Amino acid sequence: MAEDHSLPGWPKKKLVKEVRQHLSHYGIRPIKFEIWQATWAWAHAIARSYWHVSWPLPSEIGTQYILLARLKFPGAWVGSLGGPWGERRGRAFFFVGTHPCGRSRG
Repeated sequence: MAEDHSLPGWPKKKLVKEVRQHLSHYGIRPIKFEIWQATWAWAHAIARSYWHVSWPLPSEIGTQYILLARLKFPGAWVGSLGGPWGERRGRAFFFVGTHPCGRSRG
């Protein structure tokens, strides 16, 4: 299988596809290239830390993308996540700006 040469560590295209599929289950598309690159740099560092190169699971890589996106855009919030949590009007979304009520939680 071919590698994705645009990402750090040249992960297999199958792994990249599995990560995108994992994120799509929650209505998330990795559109911020800077965050996507940082996520794969993290995954490559983890893969190299083992005696034999072993990439993290697609769910772990996807979770890292979400974490980095939330840190980069703290005012953004996760909208309808779909899946067992339900979707609003059949559409899932990720970044929508600030919280609609303008209030902080807590």
